[in-house]
Amino acid sequence: MRRKSKERISREMIIQFLMKETGSTRKEIIASIGELEAFGLIGFTMNGDFRLKEV
Repeated sequence: MRRKSKERISREMIIQFLMKETGSTRKEIIASIGELEAFGLIGFTMNGDFRLKEV
């Protein structure tokens, strides 16, 4: 059995939280996270940390 990376677990927790809080679909949330990451506004580290850029 392959172990999930801490980054992947953290990412999944954020996706689930946002789906519950916003009512958006998984696909919509993943697209939004991708956009935010592309602009450097959010990020996930290999050790599972989640960071937000303050603007």
